[in-house]
Amino acid sequence: MPESGSWKKITIHTDGGCDGNPGPGGWAALLRYGDHVREMTGGEPATTNNRMELQAAIAALKSLKEPCEVTLFTDSEYLRGGITEWLPRWKANHRRTADWKPVKNREANAAGVTGPGFAMGQTHPPNCGRGNQHPRSRVPETR
Repeated sequence: MPESGSWKKITIHTDGGCDGNPGPGGWAALLRYGDHVREMTGGEPATTNNRMELQAAIAALKSLKEPCEVTLFTDSEYLRGGITEWLPRWKANHRRTADWKPVKNREANAAGVTGPGFAMGQTHPPNCGRGNQHPRSRVPETR
């Protein structure tokens, strides 16, 4: 595996949500490497907000074909906390929380958002709805 200084630097913007919680939902991810941009979307007929936030990040990271240094932008405190704080403890505790209850969204978390070949540089705090979103992060609603 290359040293992280020689890895490609990828920027990923993610979002997910649903109409009702649970309800029909969708997710989107925008990946950027230099001038290259890739948009990804998906959805499920019955899901939760947190599952869609996770799915956006997981799909984006799984689409990378080689080790990369990733900067991830998310408006989800659940996703940010999962990557930066909870995931290392969940792995050490065999996918259990501090009080030894099974981790919610276990199957999505088991897919791992920080597997081998990823150097997670940083996640950015929520900015959704505050007027400073990335201009390409808005996905038109369809009904």
